Amino acid sequence: MAAIGFGREDVSEYLIDGVTIACENSPQSTTISGDSDKIDSVIANIKSRHPDLLARKLRVEMAYHSGKLILLYFRCVLFLLCGGILLAFWVLIGRQHT
Repeated sequence: MAAIGFGREDVSEYLIDGVTIACENSPQSTTISGDSDKIDSVIANIKSRHPDLLARKLRVEMAYHSGKLILLYFRCVLFLLCGGILLAFWVLIGRQHT
């Protein structure tokens, strides 16, 4: 992830495959997300044209706004749904044996 001192429209022209807008913080501040090496490329490209513009990588362990997490979200939802079904089944079975 990286913080960029551009609004959504301006930063969009610098995005490459694998890098997306994670959050539009304000009209002059956007957070981007993607693979670390691709984020570095986007930052370098922005800095080459606008050396004084804020464009810095954020220190995060995981890019929570990344589209790559969608699979993890689905797995969590599936786990919760399956757990709820198993719990309901267990409760029904338990009531029949009392």
